[in-house]
Amino acid sequence: MRKAAERAARLTGESFWIPAGLGRLPATFAVAAVSVVALVSVFVTNPRITVTVRADALPSAHDSSQCSPAQPVDTIARTVCTNGYGESADRGATSTGRRSDGAGAPINVASGSSTLLGKAPVCDGDGTSGNRIAFYYAYFAGQPNDLAAARKNLINVVERANALVYESSQAFGADQSLRIVTDSNCVPLIRAIELPAVDEDSFNATVRDAHLDATNRKYVLFANTAHYCGLGTLDFDDQPGSDNVNNGGPSWARIDLGCWTGAVTAHEIFHMLGAVQKSAPHYDGTGHCTDDFDLMCYQSADGKPVSVQCPDPVMQQRLDCGGDDYYNPHPAPGSYLATHWNTANSSFLYGGGSPRTTPPITLAAEARS
Repeated sequence: MRKAAERAARLTGESFWIPAGLGRLPATFAVAAVSVVALVSVFVTNPRITVTVRADALPSAHDSSQCSPAQPVDTIARTVCTNGYGESADRGATSTGRRSDGAGAPINVASGSSTLLGKAPVCDGDGTSGNRIAFYYAYFAGQPNDLAAARKNLINVVERANALVYESSQAFGADQSLRIVTDSNCVPLIRAIELPAVDEDSFNATVRDAHLDATNRKYVLFANTAHYCGLGTLDFDDQPGSDNVNNGGPSWARIDLGCWTGAVTAHEIFHMLGAVQKSAPHYDGTGHCTDDFDLMCYQSADGKPVSVQCPDPVMQQRLDCGGDDYYNPHPAPGSYLATHWNTANSSFLYGGGSPRTTPPITLAAEARS
C-alpha cells in the first residue's frame, strides 16, 4: 500500500522524485545551494540505481522473503535482486538484534565466515576527517535501542569487511583498506539512529528520514529488521580520475538482520564506491559482473548468466577476480581499469586516490550518537 501511495503521489505531482537512494523530497522543500540545472544534470549525467541482494544462497537466519520478486524503489532507478554471498551465516552466532515487531525475542544473525578474520581500521588522525565510511545501527520506532548489545558484533562485521578489502589488495601487491569513521581509540564508530516504523519496508524512506548527507561520507545502516538483505546506491559514471561522482558522497547502503556479515557489507560498500559500471568487460546489466567467483559477481534475476572464469571459491570473498572490471590497484597501461573508473582509486580507501573536489560541508549529520 505504501509503495502504491508513493507512486500515485509521484504521478500526481505531490512529490519531487530523484534517483534511488536520494529518497522523496516535497516539492516545496528548498534544497540549499542546488540549482535546477544541477538537479537536471543528476538525472542526465549521473544516473543512480539502487541494487539489492536477496539471501537465498545464505543459510537463512530469519523467515522474511528477500526481494522475491524484485521490489522496485522507484521508476527512475530500478531495484534488482542477485543471488548469494561467499560468506555464510554463522548459525551459532548470538544475535544482538531483535525482531522488527518489537517483541524483543533475540534471533540469530550472521556474524561472518570463520575463514575471514577481522582487520582493525587504520589509526589515522582524529578518526573522522576526510572521506570516510560511516556506520549506523538503525532501529525503528517502537523498538528498543539495542546498540549497546549489538556494538561488539557490528564492529566485528565492519572489521571483516575491512579484512576482505585488505586481503584483496594484497593479492594485487598493494596495501589498501577502508577509510572508516573511528572513535579516539581507532575502533569503528557505530552510532544509533531511530527511524519511523513505516520506513522498514522502504529504502528510499530510510535514506530520506536518516538525514545523513555529508558529501565526505558513504553511509552503511545496519537495520534492526529482516525485510531486506542488502541494498546500496551505485552511480553510473565510468570516467577515470578523482572527479568521478562515485569518489564523493553522500551514498547509502542498508543491511538487514540475517545479512550482517563482512561480505555483504563489503559488497554494498563497493556498490557505493562505483562497482560495477555498465562499460565493464563483464557487466551483467544489473550493477554486477558475470565472471564468478567474485564478491560482486552473481547470477541475477534479470542479468546475464555467470561464466565461472575464477573457479577458486575463496574469490567469493575477494574483489575482482580478473582485476579487469572494477578493482585493480595496478592496472596494465591502456587496459579498461587504466582508462575508466577504478574503485582502487577511491578516496574512501587508504592507498586510494585524492578526494573529489566538493564545496565546503558541515558534519552536523555526524553528531548523532
